[in-house]
Amino acid sequence: MQFIRGLRYHYLWIDALCILQDDVDDRRQLIHSMGQIYENAICTIVDAAGIDADCGFYNVRPRQHLPYETVF
Repeated sequence: MQFIRGLRYHYLWIDALCILQDDVDDRRQLIHSMGQIYENAICTIVDAAGIDADCGFYNVRPRQHLPYETVF
């Protein structure tokens, strides 16, 4: 969430949190919508190196200045 705030975005979609994992109907409906969800995304971040949702991004360190400019 801090990373997204640093990019100055106001919305964040996290599959594991936005899809009710124990609700079969909700999960089925949203999984079928994933193409549209990601197609409309400004930025997609995949953290495939973590062992769980609490591990953070692998090898990412905080910086004072972002190395790029956000364009809207």
